[in-house]
Amino acid sequence: MFELFMSEYFEEKYQKIIKNNNILETRIKKSLKHLTLDPFYPSLNSHKVDLSNFGVVYSSWVTGDIRIIWEYGTSKDTIHLLNIGGHSGKNSAY
Repeated sequence: MFELFMSEYFEEKYQKIIKNNNILETRIKKSLKHLTLDPFYPSLNSHKVDLSNFGVVYSSWVTGDIRIIWEYGTSKDTIHLLNIGGHSGKNSAY
């Protein structure tokens, strides 16, 4: 099982995304739960991406447009949540 750590940036974006959207909040929490159990759980469609803001990190699916950007921590059982947002557009996580 993995322990998740939210960066301040992730926390800010997360609060902004879920504001007044209980359905999306539930979907994100479900994806985060899957991350704690298995970062490559099939529904997450996790894969490596090379981003200019973060370097080589992982992207996991929440909805058709929302992604969680994360990396492994220094300990084998930790994951650092870096960003969350749309796959494209002004709220992009990329």
